[in-house]
Amino acid sequence: MHRIVQIGVLILSFQSSAIAERPNILWLVSEDNTTLLGCYGDPLAKTPTLDKLAREGVLYEHCYAQPVCAPSRFTTITGTFAASYAPAQHMRAEGEIPSHVVAFPSMLKQAGYFTSNHSKTDYNAPFDMTQIWDELGDKATSFQNSVPKQPFFKIFNFFITHESSLFPVKGKSLNFAPTDPASVRVPPYQPDTPEIRADWARYYDQIALLDQEISGKLKELEQAGLADDTIIFYFSDNGGVLPRSK
Repeated sequence: MHRIVQIGVLILSFQSSAIAERPNILWLVSEDNTTLLGCYGDPLAKTPTLDKLAREGVLYEHCYAQPVCAPSRFTTITGTFAASYAPAQHMRAEGEIPSHVVAFPSMLKQAGYFTSNHSKTDYNAPFDMTQIWDELGDKATSFQNSVPKQPFFKIFNFFITHESSLFPVKGKSLNFAPTDPASVRVPPYQPDTPEIRADWARYYDQIALLDQEISGKLKELEQAGLADDTIIFYFSDNGGVLPRSK
């Protein structure tokens, strides 16, 4: 199957057909990865949790993201292309934006949702975070709201697949067999060297660890008794980190 390196990944899951009138909304966002998932047909992927979400929900096959995080987040939070409001299309280059361009979580907040972000606000825009988030940063880890029965919009950002994870770490332990560098498919636009193969193998392992972290977060949602009233999105913030991507 042909792969586009800077493709975004997006999975939408409805946990119940009898979902609440004002459902909770959960975003599970991973950093810097592309379609190295079983649900996109990758035979080396160890992603049972995300594959299950895709199988039971909606899998998007033509959802593209910008190749670096801050411009991509600008597009995600405003619903407009970053290039429409220069210099937002450049990495960490904030510019003035029109007053009608708002961060959509502020609209959810005004509508009565409890908004929570753990934790990334790299938006390339001068938004007032107090107008967007009721809860932000390290404190935004729980599924419990400050107001009973209040629906929530929560983001959990998973750093484990960030580009920095490609740096070799000695003595790192995995609870699964590591990916064999000899088994990876090196695309023709990259040199087939031991170093490139090692990067590919290491990244497959990081995505497997991501899948386990997401599994843990979904178990917390279930244990809190909120799974049946929550719409779950999983997506990556931007394209991958191997050569010719991010």
